Amino acid sequence: MEFSITVSNGPIEFLGILFTHDGNDLFRLNYLKKLSRLKNQLKIWNIRDLTPLGRNTIVKAYGISQLVYLFQVLPNPPTEFFRRHLATL
Repeated sequence: MEFSITVSNGPIEFLGILFTHDGNDLFRLNYLKKLSRLKNQLKIWNIRDLTPLGRNTIVKAYGISQLVYLFQVLPNPPTEFFRRHLATL
C-alpha cells in the first residue's frame, strides 16, 4: 500500500487553524482573519434597530464564541494585539 504525502513549506490548516513556524504569523493568519469576518458580521447586525440586550446577545453568539476557540488552540496574542484590534470592534 502506498501513501501519497505532500510536504508544504507554507502554513498548514488543521481544524480551521493555520499553523506556521513563525509565531507572529499565527496571529496574523488566524486572529486578523477571524476579526475581519467578525467586524463584517457585526456591521450587518448594526443596521438593525436592536435593544441593548439584543446587541449583547449578538456579540456573545457571534463574537465571543469565535474568539474563544482561537484562544483555546493558539498561544496568547501579545497585549498590543488587543489594544490595536479589539478596540475597533
